[in-house]
Amino acid sequence: MMATLQISLFGALPCSARSQTETRITAKNAKGQLDTLSAQLRSAQADLEDVEYNLGVVKLHQKASSEGRINGDWWDAAIRFGMWNCEEDVEYRSGSYPLKVRRWIRHLLCTLHAERRDVQCAVRDLEPKVAVLAKIIGTQARATGSQELPKT
Repeated sequence: MMATLQISLFGALPCSARSQTETRITAKNAKGQLDTLSAQLRSAQADLEDVEYNLGVVKLHQKASSEGRINGDWWDAAIRFGMWNCEEDVEYRSGSYPLKVRRWIRHLLCTLHAERRDVQCAVRDLEPKVAVLAKIIGTQARATGSQELPKT
């Protein structure tokens, strides 16, 4: 009897496994930690917006190709977006993209979905930490130096 093994294409780890070691949060460093975590959260949210935009553009090109709406403007957009390198002596036909471009679009979709998953995981990890730390700082703003605050 032969056993099968399923391997993830992107080596996905659970969100908790990706998080780095927790830093010790004290009353002295709580404000700095909150600022750091807030900056990381804003950056992750901006990254998520970028990935969503890129995913939308690539899906739009895929749909237009499958519907046969590709013309010179679509080719120009594909070149500007990086889905296709401008090559000399290539006939840029109307209707749909050639197989080589459609395969590249499929590859981009897989990559962008994996990137979106990773960024969403980072946002999910950071949001509760920022919320808890902001609440702690708001309610325990007068905590003294060596007193340790609860871990997030």
